[in-house]
Amino acid sequence: MGVFKKQGVYWIDYYVEGHRKRERIGPDKRLADTVLRKRKVEIAEGKFLDKRKVPRCSFNELGDLYLEWAKVNYRGYASTRSRVQHLKEGFGALHLGEVTPLMIDSYVARRAAMRKPATVNREIEILRHMFRKAQGWGKALDNPVKHQQPYDPPLCPSRPGL
Repeated sequence: MGVFKKQGVYWIDYYVEGHRKRERIGPDKRLADTVLRKRKVEIAEGKFLDKRKVPRCSFNELGDLYLEWAKVNYRGYASTRSRVQHLKEGFGALHLGEVTPLMIDSYVARRAAMRKPATVNREIEILRHMFRKAQGWGKALDNPVKHQQPYDPPLCPSRPGL
């Protein structure tokens, strides 16, 4: 933790919960010292303003919000409604912050055993878009589906080319 000068401007450097934070203060060193002391007090009291508030939203609530949005913005609302219903059955009561990429992988594996790959991929795309909209609406902090690859079934050795 400290105050340092870089290109004629003072900066403060401190750590919050193991994460390094740096702030540009200005040309006044005394002001930088004062702000650093203030940040240290805020951190000690647990009142540091940079904390992200975790929104509490269940997957069912997100599904309902998404369907309201889709009713106005999607032409294929009926198919979207049925896909969201399948997703709600899979992730229902979980809060959005509890959904992990591993849970999504297991959901994809369960659905792939029952449905064709194209159907599973359409559900993955709806799920990805739901989380993107949730981030935009302030209901989720991150998107666990962001790096999910489309489902590509392994080739069956007895049936090559399928």
